[in-house]
Amino acid sequence: MKKAAFLSLILALCLQAGADEYTLTSTDSTGQGAFRGFSNDNFTASPELLPEGITSEDSVIIDGFYDIVIDTINVENFTFISSGAYGNGLTFSAGANVPVIRARNINFCLRDASTQPTFININNESVTFAGSLNNANSNLLLPQNDNIHTPGNKNVYFQAFDENTPSVSYLNNVIFYYSRSREEAQAHSLQVDAGATLNVSSIYTGSITEEHMAAGYSTTININGGTLNASSIQYFFDSEIHAFTINHLSGTLGARNNITLTKSGLAGTLNYAIGENAIFNTRAESNAFTITLSSDVVLSRSSAEGLGGFTVRGGGALAIDCDVSAVNGAVNVEDSSTLRLGSWLANAQKVSIEAGSQVEVSSEISLGENSHIVLGVNSAEDFAKLVGTISDSENIGTLEFAVGGTAGDTFSIAYTDLISDSSLDWSNFDIISNVDYYLGADSITFNVPEPAHCAVLLGLAAGALAALRKRRR
Repeated sequence: MKKAAFLSLILALCLQAGADEYTLTSTDSTGQGAFRGFSNDNFTASPELLPEGITSEDSVIIDGFYDIVIDTINVENFTFISSGAYGNGLTFSAGANVPVIRARNINFCLRDASTQPTFININNESVTFAGSLNNANSNLLLPQNDNIHTPGNKNVYFQAFDENTPSVSYLNNVIFYYSRSREEAQAHSLQVDAGATLNVSSIYTGSITEEHMAAGYSTTININGGTLNASSIQYFFDSEIHAFTINHLSGTLGARNNITLTKSGLAGTLNYAIGENAIFNTRAESNAFTITLSSDVVLSRSSAEGLGGFTVRGGGALAIDCDVSAVNGAVNVEDSSTLRLGSWLANAQKVSIEAGSQVEVSSEISLGENSHIVLGVNSAEDFAKLVGTISDSENIGTLEFAVGGTAGDTFSIAYTDLISDSSLDWSNFDIISNVDYYLGADSITFNVPEPAHCAVLLGLAAGALAALRKRRR
């Protein structure tokens, strides 16, 4: 073993040997007390705390409290066993504190380590979970519920434990509540940052009608480089002054079931803002599903001056029935997936369809000189498809073929299998390909070169480049 590796192993073993597990038990027998951090004296510790106190290498179990009023917890593993004094849950209490719980594994339990609380209340301004939260049976409430409210905005962030340790968290439902009696505006948010994955059943807002609000409420979901996997995302407001926004800046929205984003005839605004690298994963678990952006969704870019593009993967479908004019970046459809469009992506820089995937357009496909479509082709049976009718035009941009077939193969594909429009004049395309091709009467033929032939072509290219350099000298 090399010296550096040996020293690293010894250091890791020393750190592991120095780590302890502590149980901190509330001294309040009623269970109504608040956990206020490791520096307080309202608990007993087992084993007895060392002079240096609890370190980031230690694991901690907190038992017998109901409220959590802390600033930062930084440990290896964190378990909070709620007393259940005020119901089958626990509460991050309102106040100026902005809790951050950083632990590889974060667990909230009820009465014993085998039962999860029904609810986790967020009654203060902000809570950050930096690590894996294992509460698939618990509802996260921002704030407490539909009858008891705390003023101000509520924000929850999911982050990786550290830059080398991603987090995977589980919750049942995430529910945004707003006061029925207060007249000031409120804004609540959920954010999933890079390195974090959050798996939830449903995300939705409490139902509030216009007579219950004056200044307007807003709900925001930020997918900020992380992954949000959900079974459903639902909009339940009925007011012109309410806004529900998903900022899909980068990272992944994954489907654990069919997801339909729609207002269902209710008032207000349902916004979906995409960044340059948004990913729609239609298979977050074992099955492929459909993600639908209904016609009442307002699709925009996360930055007016930036690019908006996305990738569809997972083998299911992304259906976009709303206006797609905001999409001005690259669009990719891969992994045997389907993109269904109500209107063509006329402003996209490029639309790339991997072999085995397809794009279906219900209205006319309007192409121009700046259009760029890439079709993947692997064989006579495995190729990309564009389904729809292309509008008449003499210059309809670039059609590129990305051929990845078996070396030495020569095969043909009918034009209408690649692009379903039988009236299309293929000569209006500027066609490019990474292999030789031939346009026949009703099909295109590809000739995938042998490796030796490729080597010859590369050699000729290298020789031409060398000659050009000599002439320049």
